[in-house]
Amino acid sequence: MPLAKVVFFTSLSQEIASLVVSFAPPGFQVQTRSSASPDDEKMDLVRDADFLLLFPASIADRVLEEARRLKLIQLMSAGYDGMNLSLTRKLGIPVANNGGANSVAVAEQTILLILALYRRLNRYLAAVREGQWPRTGNVSPDTHELEGKTVGIVGFGNIGRQVARRLRAFDALIQYYDPFVSPTEPDVKALDARPVSLEELLKTSDVVTIHTPPRPCVRSCSMDPIAAWCGSAPRCWCGQWWKMPRIRSGSPKSPPQRCATIRRGLPTRRRRWR
Repeated sequence: MPLAKVVFFTSLSQEIASLVVSFAPPGFQVQTRSSASPDDEKMDLVRDADFLLLFPASIADRVLEEARRLKLIQLMSAGYDGMNLSLTRKLGIPVANNGGANSVAVAEQTILLILALYRRLNRYLAAVREGQWPRTGNVSPDTHELEGKTVGIVGFGNIGRQVARRLRAFDALIQYYDPFVSPTEPDVKALDARPVSLEELLKTSDVVTIHTPPRPCVRSCSMDPIAAWCGSAPRCWCGQWWKMPRIRSGSPKSPPQRCATIRRGLPTRRRRWR
């Protein structure tokens, strides 16, 4: 029986790509090429391919149109935003993502960013590099503790829930906005997170963190109000949230999938949801 041909287009290093290929089960032959390869070379490879593995999740339409034998396109990433799903439907090629695979990594980075902003890590790092040791900085008005603060999570999917789990360890109060999540789901109830409207979340949160896919329907229902909120100077520590390049993800032309914005000078609130 002939081996199933898998073509793997990736930007990963050779070491990591080889590790991925090592998990291929018997009966599969994997050919790895750089995702930066010319389209003509990709077209030659996919003409007789049975499966396509992509990281990052993007491929030119004319390459897909040459893949007449494809049974499946498997993405190693969680999002579909780099794929032309209309074309894959037309061609009859199913596309599978890897949802949740990066949720822990993103959640940990989110906590890191919130703490770095609250504790003014960059400021003190720069001071130490200059040979200073600021002893009174931790009691300045713009330095805060996360304990007792209200964190609003926009998007309560895989990543949003992982963020909530970690926030509980800091005794933070958690509320979320996600019209597609039922508060009666067992794992949602276990997180002791309060569902609220987007307007209430923006009005009552000390920290807002965004974990939504960059799709048009999501942008229209959530991004515009958040941008307007962040544009109001007294509330947002960082100004306009889309001008935070170290926190953004996604393409430079699209809104970020996640960011953290922090309101100024708010007292610690010690209330519990009922």
